[in-house]
Amino acid sequence: MPSRRAKLRLAGVGLLLCFFLLPGRVGADAIAKTRAMAAPAIAEIFVEPAAVKVELEIGGRAASRWRPLLDGGVEQLAPVLPESLRRGLVLEANGVRLDSRLVAVEVRRRVPRDEVSGEPLPGAGDDAERVIFLVHEYPLPERSPSLTVGHPEGDEARFEIGFITYHRDLPVMDFRYLPARGATLDLDRSDPWYSRFRHRNLRRQFDSPLSTYLYLEPYEVRHEIVVRPVDLEEWVDLGLAGRATIPVDAQSELLRRVAEFFTERNTLRVDGRLVTPTLDRIHFLRRTLRQSTVIDPPEEIDTASALLGAIFSYPTSGLPQEASITWDLFNSRIRRVPAAIADPVTGPVPYILAPNAELLEWRNSLRVPVLPPMVVVEPPPAPGPKVLAIFAWIGAVGFGLLVLRSASLALRGQALRPWTMVTALALVAMTTGSFAAARTPEVGAETSQEILSSLLHNVYLAFAFRDESTIYDTLEQSVTGELLTQTYLETQRGLVLANQGGARVNVKEVELIRSESRDLPGELGFVARAIWNVSGSVGHWGHLHTRTNQYQAELTVKPVEGAWRITRLELWSEERL
Repeated sequence: MPSRRAKLRLAGVGLLLCFFLLPGRVGADAIAKTRAMAAPAIAEIFVEPAAVKVELEIGGRAASRWRPLLDGGVEQLAPVLPESLRRGLVLEANGVRLDSRLVAVEVRRRVPRDEVSGEPLPGAGDDAERVIFLVHEYPLPERSPSLTVGHPEGDEARFEIGFITYHRDLPVMDFRYLPARGATLDLDRSDPWYSRFRHRNLRRQFDSPLSTYLYLEPYEVRHEIVVRPVDLEEWVDLGLAGRATIPVDAQSELLRRVAEFFTERNTLRVDGRLVTPTLDRIHFLRRTLRQSTVIDPPEEIDTASALLGAIFSYPTSGLPQEASITWDLFNSRIRRVPAAIADPVTGPVPYILAPNAELLEWRNSLRVPVLPPMVVVEPPPAPGPKVLAIFAWIGAVGFGLLVLRSASLALRGQALRPWTMVTALALVAMTTGSFAAARTPEVGAETSQEILSSLLHNVYLAFAFRDESTIYDTLEQSVTGELLTQTYLETQRGLVLANQGGARVNVKEVELIRSESRDLPGELGFVARAIWNVSGSVGHWGHLHTRTNQYQAELTVKPVEGAWRITRLELWSEERL
């Protein structure tokens, strides 16, 4: 087990032995969980210009009375379904009840759904629950301004319903329970993005067409923007007029215009000075309750639901004292812009920008070190001077000659002189002492652990920098040989999560679970077999996500140019905890 000193060195800093080993995908936005997708009945409502389609799945205790009939199939079930279920949900448009038409009745396996978003998952297993599946259609009067959804009528149809509603294929809400008294949806015929339920709990989490985020890191200030291109057309022509979709061949030019627009309107100030950030990345995004990911490879995108994310970065020499953004993109529909500020200690703090509160501002009040300093690694013990080895060999040769001389005198019957014995003893002492002083010292288990933890600290501290040459120069103090280039390139690739729009992983803690080392035979150094946990975080689009991975590897450490260096790394296993 590691010593307390070694654990403190490892646990308190941003070590990144596994920056290039951390998985390339991170998801799971912070959301309020609901169990609506596990309700006895599930309704999916699709609102189109002239009709509403409702798919109703009934199972669990809601279908208990028909349980014996479910295995028999729809032929036995259909005749006994009550009229309330034949009529389906109660829908009203403008206060007038809509007639329904039962389009389909099936007995099928329950559709598995994601426990966070409620999205259908592939394939229902043979052991999945058998449920009743009904499809109803309702004619929707032209220009109806609202649609009210209620439970089926009748005592036999009283059960909890989890539901989601789409307007022209765009979800207008997240998966929720249908309120007992029903819910009214105000329809925006020109733009389904702005169709909303009056009930505050029946909204999308991501229902704002614009949001902005400011990240403060030790060597970088990052400004991220998520925007719906069709809303941005009020300020810049993106060529979307009359287009239902954005084809792939038009997307690169659209992204270029958006990037140019935000670059020209940049209002980022760092330490009181207006700075010019660099466009890091800009992508079309797919945003759900489960995750926000880059759409890659490109595909044709529905104009109404299209979102893109732009990331601008500005390098700094350290954590600034203040940073701010003045936001002025408001209009009659965009009156509130969700925002967040994240620093290395407090994480994302949400804000709402408005025409009378357009300043997003951060001041440095952190009272703990953001980045620890480089650890001073104790230098390798100096090998015995070469002169000691020379003396050792001289002593050994001299002692051998004296032995031969003594044997020769003994054969001739001559007595040994006292000085011969004294000289022999002196040569033995000089030989033994010189060889002992000149031999390769042993490192030892505890010392090797201290050395390894210090080197790992410095390796991953290097990647807190943003400048390539600084990273490389710092990394070179702990890694050498072919491993230097390999570590640099692999880590650079692994640091940027492409599916998260270029967000960078920052390791917060490394806990050494076990480390066993052995000295290298005949040379100074050691080989360590280690198991450790790596906890990392990544901030993007206003959220902070964490994950922990466990790794097993063998590392070789040797002295190079008078300092300890990692010269070899062989990864054995990687497991997400």
